[in-house]
Amino acid sequence: MAVVLAAVGWFQLDSKPKILKQQERRRLEELDRKADPYFNQARKEVPKIAKTLSSKKAMMKLCWLIAKDKATGKHQAEEYLAKHIKPIVSNCEQAASVYGVRLNSKEFAKVMKETGSDYLKASVYPLGSLGIEAVMIRSTLASVSRICGSVIARMSTCAVGGSAAAVADGPLPIGDIFAVVLTVGGTAWSIYDLHQLSKQLPKDLENTLLNSIDNCRYACREVYMK
Repeated sequence: MAVVLAAVGWFQLDSKPKILKQQERRRLEELDRKADPYFNQARKEVPKIAKTLSSKKAMMKLCWLIAKDKATGKHQAEEYLAKHIKPIVSNCEQAASVYGVRLNSKEFAKVMKETGSDYLKASVYPLGSLGIEAVMIRSTLASVSRICGSVIARMSTCAVGGSAAAVADGPLPIGDIFAVVLTVGGTAWSIYDLHQLSKQLPKDLENTLLNSIDNCRYACREVYMK
């Protein structure tokens, strides 16, 4: 009898962790159901934002800002992108709040590093910004720089020279940006190259932003479970 009771007691003790794990798993699934609509909405915003940033006008402006930031040490390209990706960041923030996670917390940053996100470089973004915003901005800049490197390099030549000195501290009209491209690369090269790049960029931007959203969801779940 004593042996039977002891066996029952051992079974009950052994089953408690399993029961707790089942409860935690059900709770996590419940939170996923509440958070996923926000993540899905963030994903729905991606094609539209990628298309906007890949338009010739936006692409030229962004390339110019990247080139100018390299010459001046400013962060105007980051500020420009922050306005465009705001709908994605807002939805990710709403989703994170479901898990009780702050996107600018150390715990979130640690998990994002583990996902392979470019978080160390992203951390130079102004203090107080959302962690996922910094990651998306830096990842998007990397994507644009990768696809449009030739344009940025040619613009950088002007940004560090006298042709851009007069506008280094202020906004550059889009017509002048186009003139810079034409001056440095030649009319035929510029129009063809920009057209080709505007077709390549959307998919690359979409993949970059979607990957950041997926990493954000993963990080939120990991932080909640710890």
